[in-house]
Amino acid sequence: MRRPASSRSAWSGPDLGALELMVSRNAWAEVRAALDGPVQDGEPLPPSMLLLHAIAIKETEPEAKDADRRAISAMADLLGVTRNSAMALVLGKRLTRRRNWSETPAPSGGVSALFLAVALTLGGLVGWFVTLWMF
Repeated sequence: MRRPASSRSAWSGPDLGALELMVSRNAWAEVRAALDGPVQDGEPLPPSMLLLHAIAIKETEPEAKDADRRAISAMADLLGVTRNSAMALVLGKRLTRRRNWSETPAPSGGVSALFLAVALTLGGLVGWFVTLWMF
């Protein structure tokens, strides 16, 4: 199952400090643009940068299926396993999964009030039944 690590050329792409700053600001479009240049020039990216590029693609274009394939390939290279490995598949897809809970709409006020009323009613009934059996 183990395969030899791919040959890596010296990294001559964007400055890692600049990429770090972009990621900390959630500036995924800038990360993607910075890493698109070397890819379009035909320069092979190291697996770690391929993974970052795949995440940036998925963050800027959520429906991009190519991002999942790139992430799986990069993860396989990082782990030193084949591209059809279950570990590479699971980790690659998990890293490109989008879960932004801040964009998930909260329930309406009426639904929240209903939950509160049901919880208070059930709590009151349980308390009432417990006190009935105690005395």
